[in-house]
Amino acid sequence: MKICTLLFTLFLAVLCGCGHWLFTDGHGDVGQFILQNAEHFGGTPTATNGLPRISDQWRYFKGSNRVVIDLSPQKFPAVEAFLRQSFGQPTGYGNKYYYYQLSTNGGSLYLLGSDKSTEVIIQWHPMPTLSMMLPNNQTSRKFPLLVSQD
Repeated sequence: MKICTLLFTLFLAVLCGCGHWLFTDGHGDVGQFILQNAEHFGGTPTATNGLPRISDQWRYFKGSNRVVIDLSPQKFPAVEAFLRQSFGQPTGYGNKYYYYQLSTNGGSLYLLGSDKSTEVIIQWHPMPTLSMMLPNNQTSRKFPLLVSQD
């Protein structure tokens, strides 16, 4: 349930917040653009040959730690099939959203669909370590196997 809430909030933030982002028109196969950016954020596709070509009018926004790709809502099934073929089973999914953990240290990919658009969000969000969450960045005796005493 927590992941559903997180993804729904992310979806709303993208839909509501994209108005101030400057989108650029994309050209060519959006699938190759997705793969290039997923690899940039730590992803390793399981397949790169023989992937279906997804051509469409698409646009994208690139920030320092994220790429947002906007496509027509009709492209959701094609993008979903492309991602499954490229990266395998998603880490998490629900009705019209899919989540792929690209790396163990913060890279992720989201596929979100609505009646207005299909969004692919590839982002980097560093994962906090346990020592970062403890008061004053101190280690704890309660977690001797999880926290390094270096």
